[in-house]
Amino acid sequence: MIGKDGWDFVDAQCIETHPAATTDTAVELPREWQVFGPFTPVDTALCEAEKLEATAVLRKLGSIPDELVIGGEPRKAKSMVLAGDTLDFEALFGGRLEGQQAFAFAPLELSQESELTFGAGTEWWMQWWIDGEAVYDSLKKEGGGMWVPTCRDHVFCRRLKAGTHLLAVWLVSTAKGGSLKEQDGWRLKAAIIPQEEALSMSRFPDNWEFLPDTDEIHPPNKSSNHAVAFNVDRCLTDETIECEFRKDHNAGDFGIILGAQDSDQYYYVQIPWHGQLARARGVWAAISKTDGSGYVRNLALQLMPNVPCVGKDWMSLKVQRSGNCIQMWLNGVKGPGVTDTTYGAGRVGIAGFSTFQVRNLRIDGKSVNGPPWPGGDKRVRPWFHIEPDLDLGDVQASVGLCKIDGEILAVVKIGRNTSVASASAEWTTYSYSSRDRGRTWQRRAGSSKGKAGFTPGEGAVIPGFPLQVAPGTIRAWIWNQDTQTIDYSDSTDKAVTWSESTSCMHNGDWRDFREEHDWWGLNWVEKLKDGTMLLTLHCGHSNTYNTIKDKTAMTWPGFHTESWSSLSGDGGMSWSAPRPNDLAASRPDEPGAHPNIDMVEPTVAQLPSGRIVLLARPCASPFMWQTHSDDGGKTWSMACYAPFTGAGYPNLVCTQSGYLVVVKRGPGLTLAISTDGGVNWDHGTMIDHQGAFNGRMVEVEPDVVLVIYPEAMDDKRPAYVRVHLIRITPDGPVPVRPESAGDCVPGDGGA
Repeated sequence: MIGKDGWDFVDAQCIETHPAATTDTAVELPREWQVFGPFTPVDTALCEAEKLEATAVLRKLGSIPDELVIGGEPRKAKSMVLAGDTLDFEALFGGRLEGQQAFAFAPLELSQESELTFGAGTEWWMQWWIDGEAVYDSLKKEGGGMWVPTCRDHVFCRRLKAGTHLLAVWLVSTAKGGSLKEQDGWRLKAAIIPQEEALSMSRFPDNWEFLPDTDEIHPPNKSSNHAVAFNVDRCLTDETIECEFRKDHNAGDFGIILGAQDSDQYYYVQIPWHGQLARARGVWAAISKTDGSGYVRNLALQLMPNVPCVGKDWMSLKVQRSGNCIQMWLNGVKGPGVTDTTYGAGRVGIAGFSTFQVRNLRIDGKSVNGPPWPGGDKRVRPWFHIEPDLDLGDVQASVGLCKIDGEILAVVKIGRNTSVASASAEWTTYSYSSRDRGRTWQRRAGSSKGKAGFTPGEGAVIPGFPLQVAPGTIRAWIWNQDTQTIDYSDSTDKAVTWSESTSCMHNGDWRDFREEHDWWGLNWVEKLKDGTMLLTLHCGHSNTYNTIKDKTAMTWPGFHTESWSSLSGDGGMSWSAPRPNDLAASRPDEPGAHPNIDMVEPTVAQLPSGRIVLLARPCASPFMWQTHSDDGGKTWSMACYAPFTGAGYPNLVCTQSGYLVVVKRGPGLTLAISTDGGVNWDHGTMIDHQGAFNGRMVEVEPDVVLVIYPEAMDDKRPAYVRVHLIRITPDGPVPVRPESAGDCVPGDGGA
């Protein structure tokens, strides 16, 4: 229930919360703590913490011991004072190792029965215990919290009686490096959150919460959760729905549902967001529909003028349907409008991915007789897992992909208890093979310690961007930061072994590319129809950015970045002098020429006509950049805006029928199609709410693409690699769901 109305929360429940009159509003966390550790590192899926010895030990404790024994290791208590909201274990222990354990205890005194909201954060994993009972596990929230921690990262509630209670926190560290700043170290951030603030937060990992005193609705507190709620009491048409909402995470979406026939067929008027848009200061709005396929198909997508992109401010959303016409407003600014006849009268509701809050929800409309609400979770999963076995690790962090002689090869970097960006963690890279165009996969014999991807050495299974260059031969290219060269390696046994990395021949003058920039990367290699190889590079300048006072990663306009390309006529052994992928940059002396310094992560595809289309991620623009070449990549048109946003290592493919397909971050994981060579694009289809991408896409049969990507960065555990098979049609993408999808079979896989 929300108020007096009946609601269907599909895969969750809803609780009603009122301010607790008996709560001791002055209570704070104890200042004095007793800490034990560090203990021998653990290497296990900590979402199964109950299997570890420490669980049994904590369960038996009724008071703080003088000595704690874990795994046969005794440790004496060390006293620590909570400094503000922080216990610094790294300072206490003189450093840390990946997987080390620590335990912190303190007594909590309450003068009266109180409902308390605890907030906490740490750089990897923690489990909270009160009076010998486990009350919160950060991994069960679907995320260990790999970002720099705060005491608001994980929130949970507990009603406690007057008296003394034993608080215990069990923590496990991660490796140094990656996305964490060295100085942030291994710390626990914790506080008891004041009631007024607590009631404005999403506090429950498995329940919606309705607060009638403030007229707020909070979804389950999971950063990787698609939450939906339907008002099932009335079947409506000609609706007007209004509310205020605010986002509580750096990526996700929120929207209003109308015309719902069941939990996967409805109109969805949404506001999506992701990190790139915060830097670009862009706010997008979409009117979409779900159709039982698992996809969210945009009917209209618009960049909103005059709407600030502010973190956690409340925003107003209004949706109005009159007949078949749907119109929306955001903060009073008129947004997209559509006419669509797919759904008539139906239920209304709210939905979103990640965490958000809603208040002052108002629903008005014409009630009509309609069919009973079917109930149940009808949502379809259009993807499957290439590797479902968590015994190999609880995070599948990156993926490489290559086609050779009718076979598809994939490599997945798998680890445990670490950040996906950690440079010091030990990873194992597993190889997979599919001989039926991505329908089924076999784990190949053998694995490699190290890091998959474009990093030279480190045991990389595919040491760069791979393409088949001859029967039985794969060549992979990287940009070597140390030598400022393009290097290549060859494999003649389907990526089992690779030749020693060798520098390519660099023809012409590379000085402008090398000397005028301070960072570089190789992004894409495409084999053109005449056999020429086209390679795209990106580079950047930090000098201007570094002069900005109080800059952050979201400072506008941010880093200056450029997209360049080079050509090879000998299979990628030698490369021509690179040229910028922008007419203005190519002709700096021409009147009105202004080089584009906002293009990064360029991806290309060649049309049947021979034209090469390039899309590039922006750093500061709310739109992607698009340009093209009609002379085999020698010169390029002036880069202009594509009609959509994009980030997360975009991939562009031209299918056999000449359809251009791009898949990228934003909104969520979106796939967009052009049937006229990139002149016009559809509004895009969100094929997954997860918006990290950083994956690969290839055509595996005529007009069928395979999309493979890690489902999360550091916001979810366990985190798998997901696979889609998608048929591309002029009317949009159609999921291809193989009956045996996800049945990865250990074996030789052709190795």
